[in-house]
Amino acid sequence: REAFSRRRRMDENRENLAGYIDAEAAASGLDPRSLGIAQRELEQMDVQQRILLRHAQELALQSPLNRRTGVFVAATYQHRRDHDGLINPGPLTALGTMNAFLANRISFGLDFTGPSEMVDTLCSSSLVALAHAADALTLRHCEEAIVSGVNVGLTDWYFDSLHAMGAIADSPSTAFDDHARGFVPGEGAVSVRLKRLSAARRDGDPVLGVLRGHAVGHGGDRKS
Repeated sequence: REAFSRRRRMDENRENLAGYIDAEAAASGLDPRSLGIAQRELEQMDVQQRILLRHAQELALQSPLNRRTGVFVAATYQHRRDHDGLINPGPLTALGTMNAFLANRISFGLDFTGPSEMVDTLCSSSLVALAHAADALTLRHCEEAIVSGVNVGLTDWYFDSLHAMGAIADSPSTAFDDHARGFVPGEGAVSVRLKRLSAARRDGDPVLGVLRGHAVGHGGDRKS
């Protein structure tokens, strides 16, 4: 995981309370040549793509990944595209900024043939991506899975809109409390490796946690 907290000044009159990461530092260590990525392509690539590619490389270095690995990435909004992709589009802007490529880049670069999905259900994206990966493993659509979540907020409009809505807290959050006044947004990235428990035990992998069950639903017209 990559995370640290600080305040970022969004304009002359407001500081935004949030948890931010040093995104460029989080992406450092990526070996683009081993993934067939040219320098000019790397320069137009969303930092979120670079962070997740680095995570995938690290997982592969820990122990070889099955070619039938699925990739399930949780992300929302397209901050890099909104930040500068639409102002100065280049020949590789689409490949570098569309969220669909967050998963596809990993599958292509590491030659994985399992499902390759980008999941966007806003705040629940990572949990839904995890559920999709578990289903794919159960149905034998893949032998292993990488599940990742990433968020790097680069655009002022995102914070401005949420402030106008009254959704962002102006003081430390009091979640699930009667006095709650919004949430504190955060940046970060995390990637985990999933296998069926029987396969992990067979291969002698260290088991750090077991997913006992999952379900995905919606609250209907109830407030959330």
